[in-house]
Amino acid sequence: MYDYEIKYLKGSTNIEADMLSRHPVAHHLQHSSHLLDINEIKTHQKNDNLCGPKYHEIVDVIVIKKKNLSKIVIPFSLRLKLLNQAHEQFGHPGVQKMSN
Repeated sequence: MYDYEIKYLKGSTNIEADMLSRHPVAHHLQHSSHLLDINEIKTHQKNDNLCGPKYHEIVDVIVIKKKNLSKIVIPFSLRLKLLNQAHEQFGHPGVQKMSN
């Protein structure tokens, strides 16, 4: 017999289990061609009013920092294009994951 206790952990705090339950899109993204050209992103960021003061610029690209990760801010004008390309290339891991 084993002595164990079952406790609920929110998925975001139980990273190993959370990772196992997710579609392996991140792995494919690392080993694929870029969905959007970085120069196209830079151009659109300059014309996007939403790329404002809460964001930071790193090597001419606007990013937002969340939990010690820097994520490129995709301008509104490119979001539909990116969603369509990601959907075509990798399938659909769910509405929330595609839009976050």
